[in-house]
This record gives sequence, structure tokens and C-alpha cells, in this order.
Amino acid sequence: MNTKALRQFGYGVYIVSAFDAAGRPMGCVVNTGMQLTSDPYRVMVAINRGNATYAAIKETRRFAVTCLTQTADIQLVGTFGFQTSAEINKFEGYEIAYTEHGLPYVTKAAGAVVECEVLTTVDVGTHEVIIGNVTDALVVDTSYEPMTYSYYHTVLRGITPPKASAFIADEPPVAAVPEVKKSIEAEEAEESAESLVGAHFASSAQSEKPCNGAPTLVVDIEADYECDPVFEPVCSVSKAAPVTSAEVTGELPEIFPALIPDPAVEPEVLLIKHHFRCQLCGYVVETEAEVLPADFRCPMCGAGADRFTRID
Repeated sequence: MNTKALRQFGYGVYIVSAFDAAGRPMGCVVNTGMQLTSDPYRVMVAINRGNATYAAIKETRRFAVTCLTQTADIQLVGTFGFQTSAEINKFEGYEIAYTEHGLPYVTKAAGAVVECEVLTTVDVGTHEVIIGNVTDALVVDTSYEPMTYSYYHTVLRGITPPKASAFIADEPPVAAVPEVKKSIEAEEAEESAESLVGAHFASSAQSEKPCNGAPTLVVDIEADYECDPVFEPVCSVSKAAPVTSAEVTGELPEIFPALIPDPAVEPEVLLIKHHFRCQLCGYVVETEAEVLPADFRCPMCGAGADRFTRID
């Protein structure tokens, strides 16, 4: 079975919130939410049965759904998506507003909020589908587009929480490790295989006729190659007799600038990047440091530096 087919479903990013029986605010991120009917107005959300927010909704029979916009940052999604309301108050530090029946929601990045009373639930395994009658609905901000799950993955480079309904265990983390730049040694080794053809560069990889009047780089020159006469006498070489920068004399044609490296200019230093993956949520951090600072916290789930593993 190719589980990538499931990625073709469209999803949003929502915060489901409620109060538990003790009056504590609870909230979690879900990607499965939608309107079911318009007469009467009913919506549904799917919540992992292990979430503290799920337990609160089962107790109080009320919940609110906040539709996030693209202004939501990774910290907001990380707080409500990777931490648990059983241990922390996720709403702390955010501006909070309340629905008609007093349910809390975070105003930051909120596009709209829908308040519901539980009508029925359906056990679907790891998750429970909660169907609610809409008891209140308000538009908060329509200046920005709603956040989709695709936007969350591709732009914010977020990853799928293990408790999400769209989580696929055998897939690698979405926040893939960025490509590491070549080392200085690798660059020097590559340059050693290149020939400087007068002040005129060409690349057989870019064109069947290397010159073409374009200052590019010579990697390989065919045995019978001769430079275009327009560049003579500055550049008239063959593979058998490549010239070096020290052999270039005379004025360069005005059709391209001098490309001989200036020894007085200090070459750019390429810094090696290291990557560390969070053992809890899979978030990947790129840094020039050999180790993460002791006070570093994962922007997704809040885990400390001791929960990160270096992967390169």
C-alpha cells in the first residue's frame, strides 16, 4: 500500500479548545475539521483519544474550533500541537477571547471561531469523530488566507504530530535536512580539475559549443576544440595546450569582464552546517555550532537540548 496517496486529501489547521470539569482551559491542534450540514449547522472534528482536550470535551460536552490563518507561526502551532494541556496552560502568554458560552480561544492568527455543543461521537480507533451543533460563530480576521496543512508543511516546514489523524508512521519527518554546502576542500578539489582558458571560460556541460561568448567554466575540452576566433589573440587554445592565468597577456575584449581572481581579495569562507533532530517531534535544527546551547528549546514541542540528536 502506498500511503503517499493519503497525502492527496486536503486539510486545514485548527485549534480545538474547551474547559475541563475543573475549569482549566484545554486546547490542541487538529487537521481534520469540516462543516457537515447547513440546516441545521453542524461541524465535525477528529481528536486523538489520548489528548487532554478530548477528555475535557467528553466531560463538558462543549468545544470551540478556531480556524487559523497563514499568520500563525511555528511557536503557536508547536505549543498547541506538541505539548499537553495536562501539564501546562497552553493559553498562557497569548491574548484570549471567549465565545458566547464562555469557551476560550487564542486571538492570534484566528480567522474565525465556531462554538459547538456535542451532538454525537464516533469511535474510529486512535481518534474519535466529534459532531457538534453550532451554537455560535464569529469572524475574527479575513485579511489573510486560511492556513492549510500543505502551507504548514511547505512554508512553515512543520511536521506531523504523532497524535494527528494524518500521521503516517513509516514516513520520514517533513522538515527534511537542508542540503549542506560543499566543504572548502571539496571546492578546491573541484577547481583543480578545471582549466583556465585565457580570460575566457567555457563549460562543455552547459553548451555543445563551449565558448558561445559567455564567461563560464571549463571542465572538459574536447581534443579537437578550438576557441572561437572572435576571442583571439587573447583566447586560442586546445585541450592539448590549456593556458593558465599566469600566461594570459594583453587587453581583454570589452564583451566580458576580467575573470582572473584577484589575489588581494580574500576568498569567501564556506561554513559547515550541522543538523540536530528532536527526539520527541522530529524537528530539525540547522546551525554552525558543534553542539546546541544548554538553554536551547525546540520551537515545535519545547523539548530541551538534551532531547536532540546530531544527525550529521
